[in-house]
Amino acid sequence: MSANGQLEMGLRAGLRDIDNQFEVEELSNDIWMTLPGFKNQFQYDEDIYAAYAIWGEQWNPISVQAGLRYEYSDIRTRLIETGETNPRSYGQLFPSAHLSYQFPNEHSLQISYSRRINRPGFRDLNPFLTFSDVRNIWTGNPNLDPELTNAYELGYLKTIEKGSFSPVVFYRTTENVIDRIRTVDAEGISYIRPENLAFQQDIGLEVTFSYQPMTWWRLNGNVNFFRSITDGKNIGADFTADTYTWFGRLSSRISLFKKVDLQINYNYRAPRATTQGRYGTMQHVDVGASMDVLKNQATVTLSGRDIFNTRRRIYENTGDDFLTEGNFLWRRGSVNLTFAYRLNQKKSTEKTGEPREGGEEF
Repeated sequence: MSANGQLEMGLRAGLRDIDNQFEVEELSNDIWMTLPGFKNQFQYDEDIYAAYAIWGEQWNPISVQAGLRYEYSDIRTRLIETGETNPRSYGQLFPSAHLSYQFPNEHSLQISYSRRINRPGFRDLNPFLTFSDVRNIWTGNPNLDPELTNAYELGYLKTIEKGSFSPVVFYRTTENVIDRIRTVDAEGISYIRPENLAFQQDIGLEVTFSYQPMTWWRLNGNVNFFRSITDGKNIGADFTADTYTWFGRLSSRISLFKKVDLQINYNYRAPRATTQGRYGTMQHVDVGASMDVLKNQATVTLSGRDIFNTRRRIYENTGDDFLTEGNFLWRRGSVNLTFAYRLNQKKSTEKTGEPREGGEEF
């Protein structure tokens, strides 16, 4: 558009069809019998179409970027056994804006706004009862609405000779927050069902850093401190929460002999209050080592995930007439050995092991 400006436009379509059959059987007199009410077939069709435009311009030392995206969602669910259907369609606009100012001596200030969407997943919308054991039953909610978030951020970036430092103050408001609500009937059977709560507000400080003390050693990580207020009075006066908590990660990468890369990742999530209780501490350590072989045409990688078996979801749910405590482990720590050989291509320089949003997954 100009010497330092550009305009980008695009279209995107995501089409997904899922057919899920479910059945629970019980052994009775050496014969497997289907439990009444626990057999069905669920079909999920999701069509999402989007169009966007992003404009950017730079007038040293000021940079501006503004965008607008329109999304149309067409989601259809159907239970074959009962013929129950629940079509849902909606269109929404998602604006964004970023303004940054570059100061002398390698530091800058940025302010930004964006609107985001988080749609309920396939499992959240499946209204069929899922049998875990005789006391705990999960059911989805086909009437769930997507979460809509307005995010405001004010950030600072300082670059130094051996790294960088970036604190960001953020404020986010989310409508239709999806939360899993537990109820217990007169027979003591627990039912978990996702519901839309009125809203959630998060305000906090996130600090991201990277530092390379030696040419062969690099550290990076982030720490996020925030206050989260959840209001679910639309479904009940007791479904509220006000918590102060934090999470963080630290990654250390070491290069040996210019051929071997070693990496250790540590994740920590502090306890936090929920609308029906609390989550306990969650932490885990992942390690990995990789080496190029066969004249750098191949790579051997040895990695260990959750090597101390500490990646557990510890929780407590309370209500007027129940108390539930849980200690859930996704899977035991694992070790993987991988060999990759590249045909007519160079090794990708893209770094692996960086966290997804939220700092928990690697």
